[in-house]
Amino acid sequence: SFQNSFWSNQDDYESGLVLLYSQLRKGCLENEKILALFTDRKNLELSYGNSLHQICSDNNLVLNPSDNIDLNPSVKNSFKGINDSMIKEGSSRIKISQDIDLLVLSPFRKWSIEHKERINFSENFVLENITKYKTVLKDTLHSKNKYFIKYKFAEDFKQKLDKKSLDEGTLINDVSVEEKPSIKEPVVYYLGGAEYDEPQMKEIIKQLLNQVQVTSIKRFLVTYDKVSTGSNIVQAIQKTLQIQNLEKAELAGQDLIEEGFLRSIIFASNDFANSSKLYYQWKNEAYKLADIPFNSEQNSNEVEKEKKSLPSATLIHRTSTTIGPSAIASYFDGVKDKFVVTETNKENYNKILKDLKRLDNEYAASIQYLDESRLKLEELIMDHLEFMQRCESDRLKAIQKISYDFLDIFSRKSSIFIDCLKEAKMFQESIDPRKDLSFLIENYRTGFFIPKVKVYEDYFSSKILSNFGVNLQTKCRDDDKNAPLIVTNILNYINSIYLDMETDDNRIAAWLTTSKLQLVHQLRNEFNDPQKKITREYSISVLKNYIKTPQVITGLLKLYLLELPDSIIPSKLYDVFKRIYIDYEADDDQRINAITNALSSLPKPNIITLNAIVSHFEQFIDTISKSEALNELVNGKLTKSEYVKSEICHDYANCILRSPVQNNSIFSDKHPFKLLNDLIVFKKPIFKELKK
Repeated sequence: SFQNSFWSNQDDYESGLVLLYSQLRKGCLENEKILALFTDRKNLELSYGNSLHQICSDNNLVLNPSDNIDLNPSVKNSFKGINDSMIKEGSSRIKISQDIDLLVLSPFRKWSIEHKERINFSENFVLENITKYKTVLKDTLHSKNKYFIKYKFAEDFKQKLDKKSLDEGTLINDVSVEEKPSIKEPVVYYLGGAEYDEPQMKEIIKQLLNQVQVTSIKRFLVTYDKVSTGSNIVQAIQKTLQIQNLEKAELAGQDLIEEGFLRSIIFASNDFANSSKLYYQWKNEAYKLADIPFNSEQNSNEVEKEKKSLPSATLIHRTSTTIGPSAIASYFDGVKDKFVVTETNKENYNKILKDLKRLDNEYAASIQYLDESRLKLEELIMDHLEFMQRCESDRLKAIQKISYDFLDIFSRKSSIFIDCLKEAKMFQESIDPRKDLSFLIENYRTGFFIPKVKVYEDYFSSKILSNFGVNLQTKCRDDDKNAPLIVTNILNYINSIYLDMETDDNRIAAWLTTSKLQLVHQLRNEFNDPQKKITREYSISVLKNYIKTPQVITGLLKLYLLELPDSIIPSKLYDVFKRIYIDYEADDDQRINAITNALSSLPKPNIITLNAIVSHFEQFIDTISKSEALNELVNGKLTKSEYVKSEICHDYANCILRSPVQNNSIFSDKHPFKLLNDLIVFKKPIFKELKK
């Protein structure tokens, strides 16, 4: 369908739609060519009919008396019969011309104009709303940049206060936007997919700081000490934790940021990458935990030197690949702070914290507004894609109809063209709207429906303001569960209401019927309130309102999986599984062994979440198979349980394993479908090994 085929791989939502509308406009040109063809034929028939009348009139045997030409009566009768026959044929030709105009050209010309107006309206309206969303996204990123710049400025200002003998250890409490509980609890650290207590983490950090290469770099108006590159940090992690896998080491680096030991020397990002061109600063907390003195000697004349030479364009260029008004404004916001606030004292620091609180609230509010705008935009695009598919289908059916009417005019008027008409009708009957629609989708589709969620990012990645669009491991950590509460609660509730459904067909419809996106979004809003804990009781109180429309509940589960930053099985393994099915498709044992080995590298929350979903599908399909009638086949090919399994694998394969890129070629990839099918069929041996 159009609704799941013309989405863009970028946040702009635009490229897939632009391609679709360009193809629909080609359909308008096709309409015009068909009109031109039928118009020319109408004019030809009219001209031919008038010419026949004219030559019969010019050669009539009713002569003037003065001509004195006497013909034999038999000759006269024969000539008159031929003449009358030609007049009849001329009249028939003129009537054909009139019928073409009345029955074909006039209605189709009017319909084509309206069809073109519908496409133009839809395109302008959708692209206008996308432009508005881009503006909201741009404003949100600008708000985020301002917040991160102010936060880094507050940290630098606090370091200067520390030099004046202010109390140590107050920076985080002062800068933090929200107060932390004062109750002392055992500290648990997460690093590289494993858990460590405080003494263990202390030894790890100490070894890292002793092994990693540390330097100082200058960015804008600040010299940052205790800085290491991403690649140096990864090497130290591999040596300290005995990790051979680069991806796991990179994940451990991200955990160091989230645990508050590292920070990125980039204005608007707290992501970690294994790169020699990206720099990360070791924070005071790392040195405090490791009992290593933190000697950060700032150049006291740094600001004075920078005042004498304003930042050059090259410095601005490093902060953003695109130099726009918002990027320059964000940059000079930070520069302005360094010149306006000159005296290092507690009063100025409190003013900075107050301003930081305001920027944090603005950023959080802008993220909420951006998310609401995205939901409305996706609903709008879905509705217009559905409408455009209906319009294109109607266009193809209209062409089929007028082609039939056009040829029928000739078949009713003259037997001369019977042979030609038979051949023409054969081609007319070969018009297949569904096949043409499928051709458009299969040859020009750009990507699956993968919502682009923008979530609130706290400076230390410690505050979560939404349940959707959040990294799976982060959400499990926030829920204090091995799998997200929203996933387990939905599966448990669906399982509890199966008995309330009258037949297997009703149960199957709960999974295979697609609900309106607007209804799913309404339910999503009930579960996306950060103030409400997604407990079992709360989930039941909300979901029971949808007991008559269970497809909305299953649609919420699918939307949650699609809105994850990455699929449950990370997209970086997409080509690994593709290779497995190329090499071992015919050998079940080797294939299942290869699948198990590939899945063993997944973090624990991913494996447990995958197990919960696959287990539910396996039990559901098994229940259907036990109640299906013998020799009952769907479409004469599959049993009901096999059909259900095939459809579920088709619908949820993209949720389980997502391609890292969205383009036309991925639609021909069958290994995500085959992988989900194998996980259901061979669930016990696969997950038994993974649990070890």
